[in-house]
Amino acid sequence: MGYRTVTQSTSIVDLDKVKKHCFIYGTDDDTLLQVYIAAACQRFTEMTGIVIGESSIEFSTDSFDDVIRLYRSPVSAVTSIKYRDTEGTEQTVDISNLVIDSVSRPARLTLRGEDWPRTDGTPGNVKITFTAGHANLADVPKLIEWAILTMVAHMYENREEVSAEKKSIVPSSAQLVINMFEFKDVR
Repeated sequence: MGYRTVTQSTSIVDLDKVKKHCFIYGTDDDTLLQVYIAAACQRFTEMTGIVIGESSIEFSTDSFDDVIRLYRSPVSAVTSIKYRDTEGTEQTVDISNLVIDSVSRPARLTLRGEDWPRTDGTPGNVKITFTAGHANLADVPKLIEWAILTMVAHMYENREEVSAEKKSIVPSSAQLVINMFEFKDVR
């Protein structure tokens, strides 16, 4: 199983916000800060499944389960489901019968009134393309914005390891917020 971001929109945290948060003046570190912003957003998504900014994502898995769980949220639409059938021919699932539970985390997909098709069982056979993330960045909780700003500031201030102690790109204060938004997958 795996996720691949196909397209991604703007992040909730932009360069101006980061520079104000970190008290950075001038443009010398702008490129570096952009890298930190992307890394912090990616790390946050990896840890919580919450996508910052609307994105098109492809999820691949080996076969269909009764209920398919998408560990990226919030899910707003499924655009296609492709798979190879038992003969190895690529097919497309008719998504008009797709039921999307986007309220749950993780989002759940089922087919109304029918079973998922059989596949040839090869790795990465099923590919689900969907849209996830907040289309309106104003809808992203401020705690998430703060956690990402804190992660970027931490990366900027701790660019190199200066001791033998274990270093983390996630400061403990941001980790508390991440823990609040982590998936609690109850089946």
